[in-house]
Amino acid sequence: MSNQIKAIKDGNINAFGTFFRNQYPRLLKYCRLFIKDLATAEDMVQETFIKFWEKRETLDPNNSAGSLLFISLRNRCLNYLREQQADRNKLREYHSKTKTLQLISHIDYLGEEDLPIEELLIRELNAAIDNLPKQCRNVVKLAKLEGLKNQEVATKLGISVKGVERQLSIGKKKIEEHLRKNYPLGLILFFTWFS
Repeated sequence: MSNQIKAIKDGNINAFGTFFRNQYPRLLKYCRLFIKDLATAEDMVQETFIKFWEKRETLDPNNSAGSLLFISLRNRCLNYLREQQADRNKLREYHSKTKTLQLISHIDYLGEEDLPIEELLIRELNAAIDNLPKQCRNVVKLAKLEGLKNQEVATKLGISVKGVERQLSIGKKKIEEHLRKNYPLGLILFFTWFS
């Protein structure tokens, strides 16, 4: 990695392209945990890379460029979330996400996980969702993965809004149980995602 960073520092666009392709998917996954809108998340990750390129001459090949990108994106996410705080009801969620973002970046770059923390969470979430009863699984996927509103989920599945709320409550409890047993650290992110 240090040779690649040295090449980027020297202005090698091909080295930067390779670095971008390797790091982009991971950074986008991280960003999407907190920024629901895909287009917004993609813009934020791309802007992070642009700033990285613009400041390439200050890079230290002996330091982790991945960590630098991660911190830069985390700060961008925090600024975005701060700007979205239009009313007091969202303030609690903002503080929760702020602490979670800081914790993730800290743990992820200490190397205490075999895989990036967001990949472990996604893997365990998928496993937990796959084990839900069919109706519950469908509701959770539509509401939490596809971002449909409860009324839209109800219409699509032909059930009542109350039924959707009940299935989401069941799903949340079962996923929480799965994470508590298989990946306790993921509970922090889960509560942010399932809010």
